Amino acid sequence: MANAKKFASLLTKAVRRIAAQEDKLIQIVEDELGYALDKKGGASIRHWRKGNLPAKLDDVEELARQIVERDGFSTRRELEAFLRYADYARPGDLCDELFSPLLATEQQDKIASSTTDSGRDRQERAGRKYRYWAVSLALILLLVATGIVGLWYRRQTITFLEGIAVVHLVRGQVDVQRDKTYISAAPGLVLLEEDVLVSFKQSLAIIYCAQVGLFELEPGPAVVLTCDPETSDNLKLLAQLPPEIETLAAQAIEDAPPDLESLDDVRRATNFEPGQVPILLGPRHLALGPRPTFRWTAVDGAETYMIKVNDWQIVLDAKIVNVSEIAPFASDTVTMLEFVYPHTAPPLEPHTTYLVTLQAQVPGVQKPLEADKALYFELVDDATDAEIATTRAQIEALTVPEDTRTYLLARLYQAHGLWLAAAEQFELLAWRNPDAPPLVPLGELYLRAGLPWLTEANYQRALETALTDKDTYTQAAALTGLGQVAYIVQDDAQAVEYFERALALYGELGASKEIDAVERLLAEISTGE
Repeated sequence: MANAKKFASLLTKAVRRIAAQEDKLIQIVEDELGYALDKKGGASIRHWRKGNLPAKLDDVEELARQIVERDGFSTRRELEAFLRYADYARPGDLCDELFSPLLATEQQDKIASSTTDSGRDRQERAGRKYRYWAVSLALILLLVATGIVGLWYRRQTITFLEGIAVVHLVRGQVDVQRDKTYISAAPGLVLLEEDVLVSFKQSLAIIYCAQVGLFELEPGPAVVLTCDPETSDNLKLLAQLPPEIETLAAQAIEDAPPDLESLDDVRRATNFEPGQVPILLGPRHLALGPRPTFRWTAVDGAETYMIKVNDWQIVLDAKIVNVSEIAPFASDTVTMLEFVYPHTAPPLEPHTTYLVTLQAQVPGVQKPLEADKALYFELVDDATDAEIATTRAQIEALTVPEDTRTYLLARLYQAHGLWLAAAEQFELLAWRNPDAPPLVPLGELYLRAGLPWLTEANYQRALETALTDKDTYTQAAALTGLGQVAYIVQDDAQAVEYFERALALYGELGASKEIDAVERLLAEISTGE
């Protein structure tokens, strides 16, 4: 059965794997794959990675061949899923061809034959290998002495490390030692296989390890992350997840780092300040129906608010509008209001675009105050709504800490493009655990929802905290987010400054995937793409 989102996820994973193995920029890999398919560069690959299926099955087949040839798929199962999600007619036949048992036998024969070589051959190879490494070592020492290879070498040290776990919950202070830097753990942080976890006194963390389950990290000695409870007394298996939830939880690891490879979908906007005009926090883009809750920022001195959805409208007295319990953690001085779409209004239906107008009337001000005239939303379709409801019920039935369920709900909504519903769950985590709020995930979600002031508030707070904690990785992530905000509000010079600062920090860390992403953002601004 065709599934554009899962096809895009597997394609993205394959492109990133090829880029890491061949030490190339993602854009170069995309271009090479595009040219192999007789396209004019990598535009088609980037289009498919955004959740669009190829129109021609011939393109699917040739793309699969190219990816397997370059070790983008390491198993037959990955290839078969890739073809099935593209609605390829006979995935088994192509899998048999590209993952042929004969090829495996030939590889085994080569290994076997190599073990029967004569002692002289082995000595000759050993001598050549020794001379090769001796010369190579001398060249490397020379380059290091002149300072040429420093950054390059650091990039290599992390290029091949894969994420194996993700943080769900932090209470107190938990640090992650990565290479020579420390990262303050927070929900959403993806952990690598060589990370060292340090849990301080009266602190706690819940960590999900892919294909294993949920682990609880208690205070104790530093532990190297292996996702094996037998390796440490203070890392114990808490629970295993049902298959459907397992897939959802693992997707958070596969999606890291966030897809920052294009500004194509970032809409230019004015960064209105809350309190001056009513800013709609939801629904935006997508909503769960049939009676969504409208949330917006209060305006100083406003007596009434008018909400209009297509041809239906209502005027609300400011004194009786409910104050929302969900307020942005990074802007906790802002008053939020909410109103549930009433039963008496025209019913909302899927597959329909609803335009929203939100205005505030302030005494003495002639014209109503309004932030944005181009807001819209659609309801998720019935099948997706039912799928979300089923998974949500499974998550709520889990016998795990409440914050873990909250995190999984956030991931569920995020997986379906419900950015604000996901942000609401992350806001709950932030309020419950103020020592380790998920500021970077919140910034990413508000960015996707088109709310630059909330994006900026979360990334700015994340940057300030990271500077205090000397957390270089989070500093770089926050600067990247602030660069995107600057681009949204049409301050390209400031965006470039933020991106260049982030690039320098990622360079110090040797984070090659993030370096590629930020370099691409800078290239798009400089070329005006």
